[in-house]
Formats: sequence, structure tokens, C-alpha cells
Amino acid sequence: GFGDTVIKGVQQVTGTVPRYMPGVDIDGTTLIDIDAVIAAAEQADKIVVGLGEKTYAENVGNIDSLVLPWQQLSLVYTLASEAKKPIVVVLVEGRPRRLDRIPDVAAAIVQAYLPGSYGGLPIAEVLYGAVNPSGRLPYSYPATEAQASTTIWQSSYVAYTPQWAFGYGLGYSKVTYSNVTLSSNVLRPGTSVTATVSVTNKGPYAQKESVMLFTHQQYRVGYAPELYRLRNFVKVDLAVGETKKVRLELMAEDLSFWDRDLKRRIEPAPVNVVINPYTETDIFAVVDLVANPNDVLEHAVV
Repeated sequence: GFGDTVIKGVQQVTGTVPRYMPGVDIDGTTLIDIDAVIAAAEQADKIVVGLGEKTYAENVGNIDSLVLPWQQLSLVYTLASEAKKPIVVVLVEGRPRRLDRIPDVAAAIVQAYLPGSYGGLPIAEVLYGAVNPSGRLPYSYPATEAQASTTIWQSSYVAYTPQWAFGYGLGYSKVTYSNVTLSSNVLRPGTSVTATVSVTNKGPYAQKESVMLFTHQQYRVGYAPELYRLRNFVKVDLAVGETKKVRLELMAEDLSFWDRDLKRRIEPAPVNVVINPYTETDIFAVVDLVANPNDVLEHAVV
């Protein structure tokens, strides 16, 4: 008797009852004749399809493959080819499950995670624009099974082609970045530089925007530096047409790493300071990281 569903959420947001048909359940069992689903979909303006997995904990959640049940995926492919209407996929999952060709056929994808008993209304608010989404992926979403171990960063010497990178996410407004500057072009241990960037909301809606500072060290002697590593971030509110100057601090110690002798140290090298690298505008500035590579910041205690 507690909680809500996406259907109930849509009713609260729109005041109308949406047309709902159970196509395939969460285990992949087909519940209704697919022709009936197609016939109903052909009468709709847009189609919302829920995909995902059951709630789980510990051993109950163990799986042999990240791929969603093929019956779930097949339902989306059939609707795309037969109904020829925009499809919005809502993913209800506690981990990134492989989506096969879903990103190619879906007009939009909402990552709902495991939203809990009262997740129906928030999902509906995002679907119908009552809330402008502003979340960012807390992990890299793998395109293949082999990428599953990549979580928040990847070595710069390995091809990095996930489905979506850590930190990726979209809202309903177009946000642009420009004019990245650094307070200094040299960064030494015990000091910091401040990166300043102009962030503009070109609309059409007010937007909460996560401004993220990543670094890419151009080389690291004897070790592979990270392709991109998140170092700092801030979330700002932007009205339509508003531009804000955002400042983010970067310490030299943020770029330290543990070497194979379990010593934490800094390797001198030029560093790209990059703002939101996985948006459509990859903008950056370069700071020269100056340090003695033999200086040990910390010894690991084993």
C-alpha cells in the first residue's frame, strides 16, 4: 500500500491516465501478444519502455552476463521498426547493464537506477519536463563486457570507448563553456592554481549544471597517467541566458599517485586542465607541474 509507480507518477504530473501495456516482464517473459503492443504504440505520440532488472543484494544479484534479457531488447527493436515513433527508454537497474543497440534506436534514455518505492513520481517529472535533469553518471557505462572494470577513470594508453563516460549526462537545456583561464601556468607542491571558466545556459529552460575539472597529465615516467581524472567540481544554477564565471581549485597534490614501491609522489610534466571533457566542447588550459620526482609525500602502511 505504500509507494508509487511510473504510471501513478504520470497521472500526478499530467492529470491523465497513460495507455499502459505489459509487454515483457523483468525476467524476459513475454506477457502479451506483441502485435497488440505494436497496434497500441502506433496510436501514441511517443513510446516509453521500461527496461531493467529486479532489486537485489549480495549473492541474489550475481549474474553471468551484463546483457539485459534479449526479450526486453527485442521489444524495443520491434517497436522501433514497426511503430516508427520516438522511443524513450527508462533503465531501472542497480548497475550498468549492457544495452546492445538500444542507444542507436532510442530517442532518449533515462537512467533511473534502483529508484526505491517512491521513484515513480520523480521519473515521471523528468519524462514530462516538470524537472530538468541534471545528474551525471557516477561510473563509466560499458559498451562491452571487457570494459566493466573501468569505473571512474582509464589509463591514457588504452583505447577508451565506453557507451558513456564517467561524468556524462544531459539536461533539456544547451549549456556551453568558454574562456578557460588559469591563475598561474606553474603548479608546485604546496600550491594551487585556480581555473576559471564561463558557463552559459542558452535555454530553453533553467538548468542546474555540474561543472567538472578533470586533468590529463601528458606523460608520467614509468607509469601510465590517467586519460581524464576528476579533481574538482561544483554545481551551479543557471537561468535562461545567464552566464556565470565558475572557479575551481587544483592542488599539485591532487596529481600525486602511488608508485610500485607504495610511495605517494608527484611526477613533473605538463598537465591539461580540462573542463567537462565528455561534453560536445572539450576546452582546456595547460599548467606545468613542477616537482622533484624523488620527493616522497607519503609511505603506505602495510
